[in-house]
Amino acid sequence: MNKINTLMLIDNKEVDYEKCKKFEKIGTYEIKIKLNINLINAYCMFLGCKNIIDINLSSFDTKKTKNMGSMFDGCNNLTNLDLSNFDTKNVANMNAMFYGCYNLTNIDLSSFDTKNVTDMSYMFDGCNNLSNIDLSSFDTKNVTDMNGMFRDCYNLINIDLSSFDTKNVEFMGGMFYGCNNLTNINLPSFDTKSVKDMSFMLYGCNKLTNINLSSFDTKNVSIMRYMFYGCNNLTNLDLSSFDTNKVTNISGMFDGCNNLSNLDLSSFDTKNVTFMNSMFSGCNKLINLDLSSFDTKNETNMNIMFSNCNNLININLSSFDTTNVIDMGCMFYGCNNLSNIDLSSFNTKNVTNMSYMFYSCDNLSNIDLSSFDTKNVTNMSSMFMNCINLTSIDLSSFDINKVINLDSIFHGCINLTYINLSSFESENKLLSFKNIFFNCIKLIKIKISPSFSQIINPEIKENIELIVI
Repeated sequence: MNKINTLMLIDNKEVDYEKCKKFEKIGTYEIKIKLNINLINAYCMFLGCKNIIDINLSSFDTKKTKNMGSMFDGCNNLTNLDLSNFDTKNVANMNAMFYGCYNLTNIDLSSFDTKNVTDMSYMFDGCNNLSNIDLSSFDTKNVTDMNGMFRDCYNLINIDLSSFDTKNVEFMGGMFYGCNNLTNINLPSFDTKSVKDMSFMLYGCNKLTNINLSSFDTKNVSIMRYMFYGCNNLTNLDLSSFDTNKVTNISGMFDGCNNLSNLDLSSFDTKNVTFMNSMFSGCNKLINLDLSSFDTKNETNMNIMFSNCNNLININLSSFDTTNVIDMGCMFYGCNNLSNIDLSSFNTKNVTNMSYMFYSCDNLSNIDLSSFDTKNVTNMSSMFMNCINLTSIDLSSFDINKVINLDSIFHGCINLTYINLSSFESENKLLSFKNIFFNCIKLIKIKISPSFSQIINPEIKENIELIVI
């Protein structure tokens, strides 16, 4: 066993550490305190000591220690850690304490007194060989931050946090992020009335089939983005108790929940939401989606909002106020079972991106966009690409003066016979229009302005009749 005295007295109170430079070889080390002092600050003490496999800390006196943040951070070869002698009654910070200890298979923290701890964020982040962890002895009544606490603990199968007192916790963002083997999680006892951030909370928990959030008090939550991202085994999700009055960001909230067949969001208050992008992306079991209760007046980003909802047949967007929306790119990308969509209420005067907006909406045979204001749009590339059932489309109301990209706008619309582009005028020398009619094999007639007919002339095939007006 290598015996190393690494601690030096500074100002008669705290210690500094000659960290990893002493641990040049992989092995087992016994760490002793050089001087008989109390260890007050153990912050980053063994940070990045990747050569330590086993460590003997039996001589440590931690009864006055207040900070254990990142204490073993990056000790990624550590397999054994006996902390039974640790006195943690005065510790306030355990942030990232075992971050990246990915060879730890077991850790006994039953002796820990955590009554004064306020920060447990990222405490076990990256401990991806832990299959079980018993925290029943933890006193969490003073903890305010649990962000990323179990992030990437992807061998955890079950975790019981029924003893946790979370009444003062403000941050739960990414708490179970990447726990992709977690099949059960007990949260009914969670008091979430103080929580402000639930973003990424269950991100990638793709083995969860059910989760009970009925006890969640979300009245102070402002961020729910990607909260259930990739929970692709959830078949049902009851969020009727959620108070979303203060929420500003729900982007990606259900992204990748591809086994959810029903989702009732009628209780959601979205008046303060500014980001809904990717919200339902990949929810490919959803057939009906009623968002008529949504208040979207402050929404700015609807990019990829319903992307790849490829079983969606009915969608009610009648209440949508899109006055402030800037990005609608890929909004209905891959919604290939939508046969009808009413966008007459859409105000698109501020939209700049409509690229791939209706890409592969295979069952759309008709779409009325006469209400669209496109004067600020710069990108319409692939907007209707592969809409294989469209037979005609009237874009005579479109203003394309600011558009710089029309590439592949009708690419693959194999049943399109008629297009009205009579309003299309552009003096933009940077306008790109490659492959705009590529594989439009049935296209026979285009109504077009004289100037635009000259611009796109190289794309026009001989068998297409141009009606120049």
